[in-house]
Amino acid sequence: MKVTVCHDSGHITTDQIRAYGLARTNLIRTDSSGRKSTSRFVGVVINEDKNVLLSVPKYYREHQGLKDAQLLLRVFSSYTAHNVPNFTGKLNAVRTNVPLKDFEIVLSYYLQNGLYRKPKREDTTKGSGKINWKRTLQSEIPIFSNGNLIFQNLFRSRTQLVNNVVTLAMQYVLMNNQDLLNLLQVELQLSDCVGVPSTSVELEQKLIVLLHRELQETYVDKDRRLINGLLGFLNHHSAVGPRYIVTTSFDSIWEKMVLDYLNRNFAGINEGRAVFSSHAPTFDFEYQKAFAIGIGGNQNPEKLKPKWRILPDYYMLIEDQQLIFDAKYYVNLDKLNYKQLVYGLLLGEGKRAIGINTVNMLFAPTDGATRSGEHVSLLPEFVPSDRKVRIDIRWLNVNEMLNSFV
Repeated sequence: MKVTVCHDSGHITTDQIRAYGLARTNLIRTDSSGRKSTSRFVGVVINEDKNVLLSVPKYYREHQGLKDAQLLLRVFSSYTAHNVPNFTGKLNAVRTNVPLKDFEIVLSYYLQNGLYRKPKREDTTKGSGKINWKRTLQSEIPIFSNGNLIFQNLFRSRTQLVNNVVTLAMQYVLMNNQDLLNLLQVELQLSDCVGVPSTSVELEQKLIVLLHRELQETYVDKDRRLINGLLGFLNHHSAVGPRYIVTTSFDSIWEKMVLDYLNRNFAGINEGRAVFSSHAPTFDFEYQKAFAIGIGGNQNPEKLKPKWRILPDYYMLIEDQQLIFDAKYYVNLDKLNYKQLVYGLLLGEGKRAIGINTVNMLFAPTDGATRSGEHVSLLPEFVPSDRKVRIDIRWLNVNEMLNSFV
């Protein structure tokens, strides 16, 4: 498996576009000349040769391609889990044509039980070897005839484990998806899968029909779960063409990562500035708290209802300290961030802010050390009150953020 690495918003060559079938996808952005293309996704694309194109987040310092890909999949898994308090963002930012959860069900069964084999009971009348007469006399019902004790023909019963369509389907799915095994950090000795047919749409359709029949005759829960996992994978994976596990909106994932970081690392306010520590107590920041700020101009004055509102990414009011925080991923912070400035002025000035100190801060990715700085501080003549209006910025090391999030 060859792994090629690029960066979100970074250059992608014509050869890479051709090799990974990206021309007709929305995973790249091409300039007006048609000659320069850039990645607009984070994630992995696997071509038919089982090679991987890995697009990592901006500012991420790659180390080993395969391990970086494995880390990204764990980040995607953490993002879709409901494990960060108050996060109400949409959890469908990750797109894939690989039914990974179904594949993991099949893999989990294999790791715990080996290949599926169906129990088959076999009864024979011709036994051989030693007979346990005590157990036989206790279990058999004797017949008395003319004072004689008669036993019917003795049966020997044994259970064998035999291969069936579920066994073949497991072999087929595992053997033909070793690229997924590599991405999931699993090494299997698939000697019992030797000789399994390679990818075939026609064979998959036959397996699906036979698996449905087998499911109707299966009653053990773990076996039914396995068969449903096989059906889910065979029905929804792409047998031809590139496969992908990607997001084109990594900013949504970044927002959840920053919320997780704030809840675990915010340590309080010191001299009007936010302080962070890995030993901080746990907080629960509000995510996208809505503030109604105005009414529509054409509304009936007797039925005035707020129409306009703002939603800072993270908000918290601690006694007389108001925290207005916002995550930025795609935004260029070399320029003034007007949106956050407006948030600070609307929420930090006026009657609602009397007696309250406002701390306004942005959170952005970097490949350097995690650190705090100042984004902008307004000149006194542009401030509506005698209070200082400032927006700070917290640069967060992307590698550290990804690893801590998982």
